[in-house]
Amino acid sequence: MSGFFIVMSRTETIRGRDQSIFPSHTSDGVEIKISLHWQNIHHVLPGVSPQEALEIEGHYGPRAGALDWSRREAGILVRRKTSRVCDHAAYLSGTAIRALNVYELKEIQNGHHPANTLVVPYIHTSHTQADIRALGQESWGLPPEMVTKLKNKVNFHEIVRDSQVGGFEIPDYRIANLDTLERESIRVLNEAQDLYTEHDMSNTYPLGVVIRADESDGNYGGNVIIYEKTDGIHVIINSKPITEEVDGKETEKIYRNGNWRQAIKEAKRILDSSFNRDANPQFVVTRFMDIVDSPGLSIVINKGDEESLGWNGQIQQEGTMACRGTERYQPDNPHLKRLQAIYEEKTTDDFIAFIKETAKKWGISYEEISGIVNVDIMLPGPREAELRRKMGKEYGYYVAESNARFTNYTDGVLAVTGLTNRYPSPREIQKIVWEGVTTIDGYDLRGADVSAVRDEMYELDQLAYTHGWGKHRAFMRMPDNPAGMILTGDKKLASARIEKAIDFALDTERKGRTNLVVGETIKSVLV
Repeated sequence: MSGFFIVMSRTETIRGRDQSIFPSHTSDGVEIKISLHWQNIHHVLPGVSPQEALEIEGHYGPRAGALDWSRREAGILVRRKTSRVCDHAAYLSGTAIRALNVYELKEIQNGHHPANTLVVPYIHTSHTQADIRALGQESWGLPPEMVTKLKNKVNFHEIVRDSQVGGFEIPDYRIANLDTLERESIRVLNEAQDLYTEHDMSNTYPLGVVIRADESDGNYGGNVIIYEKTDGIHVIINSKPITEEVDGKETEKIYRNGNWRQAIKEAKRILDSSFNRDANPQFVVTRFMDIVDSPGLSIVINKGDEESLGWNGQIQQEGTMACRGTERYQPDNPHLKRLQAIYEEKTTDDFIAFIKETAKKWGISYEEISGIVNVDIMLPGPREAELRRKMGKEYGYYVAESNARFTNYTDGVLAVTGLTNRYPSPREIQKIVWEGVTTIDGYDLRGADVSAVRDEMYELDQLAYTHGWGKHRAFMRMPDNPAGMILTGDKKLASARIEKAIDFALDTERKGRTNLVVGETIKSVLV
């Protein structure tokens, strides 16, 4: 069965689906009046260099999605208040028709805040909880001991390996550190070559190796794919190819004549230079696999009840392996539709069973867990399916990693609850997903000024809201150029609003246009 599936046998479960996923009182019984979102990227990527950490935090800092917008006051918690963050908070305030304030950590540390604040971090690790408790405030999210272990790719692979949940499968892997990375990568390549030879697939299954740092995340922190194509060996690090200068132009570097050692050595050198020297990273090394698609699966857990948000799919950057956005999974061919129909419900049941099993092993009461958790799934392509058949295995799926935190997608869904005045209950969150949410990072503004585009988007959105012209809305999420966007409803119609806002912004800059004219041209992109 595809899509969403809900089985309810108790009236408590039905009521639970209409209750907020966030608590109304602190653990000490104090009414929560304020909710703040903390985009604590430094806890997501503890191993990256200080310079890269600052750049990532600067990019994601203004994002304010995952928080309890239903509280009396909502806001953003930052380590340093900047005009960029404050200006964007003002834009979000106008869009949500409520104040969104910006607080620095030191403001709360200095006692300006009573103990009535719920801080919703992007990730709820042990360090995060300790930092929030030091502020005298309440934090929200999955149990930190669960988050800390599941987010670590080495730990996750070991936990899945020891799990008793049938069907929850990981590829064969090896663990390495920076000193042993070259040796273990070559070993994985040799084992893959032996496997393909044994099953008469050495001429049809391309060789390759995938290397992922234990604390890597998204397109940051050490993700490497080294694989062969007809023209040679390609190396992709954090979704970008290794390049070299040829005839004055920067082009992708391709390793010829099966020179795997050189390709791996070069990847290792780049990884070595990008890590904090105190991080001592470990790596999961697996063979490069033929995967037809890799949907994510998000589950909302609320005090023993769970709600699946179904599969979500990646929007790929054209011509690259980079993910530039996320949306509800929409397979574009009959084969993928069939796989979704077979495996969406199974992966959900398996993942919930895995979380329950893991909580029990660690002595955590599942009935006390609240949070959002995601797992990335890999669906075998034709070559991998054939290999499994020759190995005597049925077609099945693999799991790549668990994001025991808000994802780019679920953070966007929570943002929609606030920007469109929806209640943060499991039922309402699921409705938002079903109606359509798309997140896009790196939206090309075609040279227009970020602030000008944001202003025009606000004006168009307010016109649509005031006149009731459709539910297909667009919000700027990160004020960069390219920008981060959230689209609701129909993606094409919402994108048309962004494009019109960019047109207006460019027109303002080039021709001195100062006022919007509400006419059929504007209305056509609002309805």
